[in-house]
Amino acid sequence: MRLWPAALVLASAALAAPLTAYGNARFGYLVAAPAGLQAQRSPDNGDGQSWQSADGQVKVSVWGSHAPGVLNQATPAAWMAHSAQGWREQGARLTYRRLLPGAFVLSGFQKDGRIFYQKVLVRNGEEAAVLVVYPVARRAVWDRLAAQVASTLRWGQ
Repeated sequence: MRLWPAALVLASAALAAPLTAYGNARFGYLVAAPAGLQAQRSPDNGDGQSWQSADGQVKVSVWGSHAPGVLNQATPAAWMAHSAQGWREQGARLTYRRLLPGAFVLSGFQKDGRIFYQKVLVRNGEEAAVLVVYPVARRAVWDRLAAQVASTLRWGQ
């Protein structure tokens, strides 16, 4: 794990919740997670990080992968279609999809009823993704925070 706090200071300054910057050297992405969440053990392959609330009800995960290129889904539109299908196969109900230049957002309800909000950047056959999962009972706070966290996801140098 490598932190680039200066790179996210301006991005996080406008946000209401205090954020902690995280930078991934392996895939070269940056993101900021709410400071009140507890960091979990990082994967051995160094592709990301996750955080969760003290009660385990809210989880923020970030990762990078070569999957879009390996699966011949290297454009944001193709990878969004592939990802949406994956969510549906898991029993999720998608309620929001947005294709952006070089990225996409998917959101909805998991099979267990929890809300998910996922933003994925795609370039050169790689992805950088952030996923926020939280219970419906906390949506008044986390709908906004999930979008704020996702807005900080970007490629580094």
